[in-house]
Amino acid sequence: MTAAAQPEMVTQAVADPGATLRHLDRFDAEDHLRDYIPLVWDVLEPGRELVWGWAVDAICDHLEAVTRGDIRRLLINVPPGCMKSLTTNVLWPSWEWGPCDMPQTRYVTSSYSEALTVRDNRRMRNIIRSEPYQELWGDRFSLVSDQNAKVRFDTDKTGFKIATSVGGLGTGERGDRFIIDDPHNVKDGESEAKRDAALQWFSEVVPTRLNDPDKSAIIVIMQRIHERDVSGLILQEELGRLDRVVKGFLESSRPEEIQLQRLDLEEVIRVWRAYAESVGVDWAGLTKKQIRAAVA
Repeated sequence: MTAAAQPEMVTQAVADPGATLRHLDRFDAEDHLRDYIPLVWDVLEPGRELVWGWAVDAICDHLEAVTRGDIRRLLINVPPGCMKSLTTNVLWPSWEWGPCDMPQTRYVTSSYSEALTVRDNRRMRNIIRSEPYQELWGDRFSLVSDQNAKVRFDTDKTGFKIATSVGGLGTGERGDRFIIDDPHNVKDGESEAKRDAALQWFSEVVPTRLNDPDKSAIIVIMQRIHERDVSGLILQEELGRLDRVVKGFLESSRPEEIQLQRLDLEEVIRVWRAYAESVGVDWAGLTKKQIRAAVA
């Protein structure tokens, strides 16, 4: 900011301190997903307190790495109640479209039930239409009126978000982001036929639904239901040795400090499990402090 502009900024702040604070919040939100979420939280959950945890920090850091292009294949395993669907399928896409000024980005989203992805499409659309979002980023894009439904809505910058289900979208649209949120129904965990159908869809259909195989991203976020689920397939085959930020996350709390590592996933899992056995806890439920100690 130039010296000449500073008095004008001070005058504006005195005249309308609320607007000044909102624009300061805007600058923070455009830098980090974690700073954006509180600004629109009341649109999603009016009257409900936002309870933050390190799991949400981890999800945000990883998704920001996808936005930067540092990660193209991301697997996140979390239990229910960690804001995984809200963060990954609602808040992050709306953050990329508005605060990141990427309204041309195309999303294909899938779950074991199309009703869940339609629900999240509706939530994201509510955010975009909301007063705080329109005040801060409404000048960057608009929703196209003739393609503004719950299953699909488009921006006037050629972006879109499509809700589908596992087994759906065999042909047609392709996305820059393919988000898979719980590909298995927990009730079907013991059904080999249904698990195999989901694995076949993930292996054969999903890779063909990307705009650019070299740049488009696949994000899988789910709770584990069986050793032979989609997560199990990814961990077993490593899908070309996934780019991971596990070690960087453990050592950092801010995304700009993350150093991408190409880790041997089998070694990481082996260390976590061995440490979990030594302290008598479920390895998937280790705390951040415990995991840091295990891989140090």
